[in-house]
Amino acid sequence: MKIRAVVAAALAVAVFGVEAPHAAQGPQAIAIVGGTLINGLGGAPVENSAIVIQGNRIVAAGPRAGVAIPAGAQTIEAAGKFILPGLIDSKSNWNFQYGEAYLIWGVTGAIVSGGRNDQGNADRDAINHGIFAGPRLYQTVLGLRGPGPMLNRRQSYEPGAGDIIPYTPEETRQLTRDIIAAGADFIVLGDGDGPPELWAPAVEEAHRAGLAVSCRCMGPQTRGLEASRMGIDVLVHAGNLGSALTTDPERWKDAGNTGRGGPEPTGTSDAFATMDEVKVPEAIRTLVANNTFISPEFVALDRGFYSSAARVRAEAHSQFNDPSLRKYYSDFSLFDLYDNVREPSEYLTAATIAERSEGFKKKADFIRRFVEAGGKVVASSDITQAAPGIGVHQEMAIMQEDVHMPRMKIIQAATKWGADAHRLHDVGSVEPGKFADILILDADPLIDIMNTRKIHMVLKDGKVVVRLYHADYGGSLFANSMQNDDRAVIGGQAWAEALKGTIPARDRFAAGAPAPSPRISPTPGIVSLTPHTIPRLTQGAVVTLKGFSFVKGSLVLVDGKLAPVEIVGHDTIRVTLDPAQLANAGKRKIVVKNPHPVADPDWGDTSNTAFLLVPFEFTTKYFSKGSTTR
Repeated sequence: MKIRAVVAAALAVAVFGVEAPHAAQGPQAIAIVGGTLINGLGGAPVENSAIVIQGNRIVAAGPRAGVAIPAGAQTIEAAGKFILPGLIDSKSNWNFQYGEAYLIWGVTGAIVSGGRNDQGNADRDAINHGIFAGPRLYQTVLGLRGPGPMLNRRQSYEPGAGDIIPYTPEETRQLTRDIIAAGADFIVLGDGDGPPELWAPAVEEAHRAGLAVSCRCMGPQTRGLEASRMGIDVLVHAGNLGSALTTDPERWKDAGNTGRGGPEPTGTSDAFATMDEVKVPEAIRTLVANNTFISPEFVALDRGFYSSAARVRAEAHSQFNDPSLRKYYSDFSLFDLYDNVREPSEYLTAATIAERSEGFKKKADFIRRFVEAGGKVVASSDITQAAPGIGVHQEMAIMQEDVHMPRMKIIQAATKWGADAHRLHDVGSVEPGKFADILILDADPLIDIMNTRKIHMVLKDGKVVVRLYHADYGGSLFANSMQNDDRAVIGGQAWAEALKGTIPARDRFAAGAPAPSPRISPTPGIVSLTPHTIPRLTQGAVVTLKGFSFVKGSLVLVDGKLAPVEIVGHDTIRVTLDPAQLANAGKRKIVVKNPHPVADPDWGDTSNTAFLLVPFEFTTKYFSKGSTTR
């Protein structure tokens, strides 16, 4: 960290030509002068502009002649450059390893549409407090999943999970309130597999709280047009609109819904191939009238069929040539991306290729006409279907090369419209009061949107971003593992289930029975941890482990160190955490270890792992609901 501080100070001298101010002097104003400002609002560019930043906010922006530059302000000379708001990825799957890539490509904001529960809040707040680098993360905490056509899908929520199912409008309303109270930045309806009346209370509660609602409207009960009519703000995956516009609705009734045997996710655009022109004008009028934003996700959903497919494939591979990035970027995520950008002929039949090609062309045409009619779209990458950071630029290029949108509107799709769609008031444009998230380019994006890749400088939160990968990047602070994005509270659940199945009938105990004192120990297993989140520096913290095959001599190790325990029974252990174990934020790994000899050496003496989230004390909101079954 000391080395990074020295580098940052040296960079400040190189950029500003003066020594960086000491913290005791307070934040010094920064002035970006001389560049052409494209502020995200859609108006004419401002040549020879000036932008003044105080702390992490923009305090003035406009023609240089009309902006007073504070005395002593540090100056960034931008003559011949082009200045945009920082870009926003409006549908991002988040894993810590994306953080630096986002910033290097000028993406300073990311809408995390998959619920990450308390861990999402911890990541978001740590970035906002400068603990590790990354874009501004906007979290949904939990997504609301549909209960199915018969309203009877099994509830699978467990503490720490990312989705939960409501079964009645009243449950939807209460869960939405709970999610808002848990710190959500917006609300997500995860699949549309429930009737509109089930989702309406979520829209009402979110809008009452000033939050947006995003919907993955795969149906079959609620799709894009139904969502638009009820006031949902953002249709991800293009709202599955193709299935509403098709001439063959029976064929496409399960489009995009893999749980019901529909096409794979890349097939959510396929129904556009049979688009009924008669239905298009009314659909566009509905979407525009309701101010519904569409997230087309061309780069993710139509991979292999846009004109830049070969370029995107090459970029996906070349992005990872940096050894510092590969030091922490997992093989799993890397090869998942490589698999997603394969040439379609490697895995699709000629007939499917022809149909998907037609589907993409008609989808692109629909989006063009929607925008021409006054509709608004947002730029999204949906990682790992695209590479982090550059995926937003790839989406913008498709909007230019295949959709033929005006370049100013493409810029807005990646800035102001993304902010407006998600009701974010502090980002998306360069104007007074907004966060100082700014992208400075070497070439004019209004001539060619590919010029958004010619990045001269990125500022986030009023600070110049060091556009390098760091092998010691600290974004994994709250990760269970460096190898994947598993964030389950209880790891090895399949292992524990298999282990439980080996317990002989004579060794099975009723719930709450005392812990035995066997001559030969069984292998223990953990099934739950309560609570699963305890803030850093908490005093007197106690957690409860639920599981099986706990015995009188069972030990509990927290990050490899013994902790005081109370063996309540064969299925319950209370663990007292030493304050030192909560001194640092991160994940605590908890296991139960039984005394030797063990009954089956192949299973061993140690349980699967429970992961306790320890966020910083500035994270104060959590989703506290326990396990739910139905």
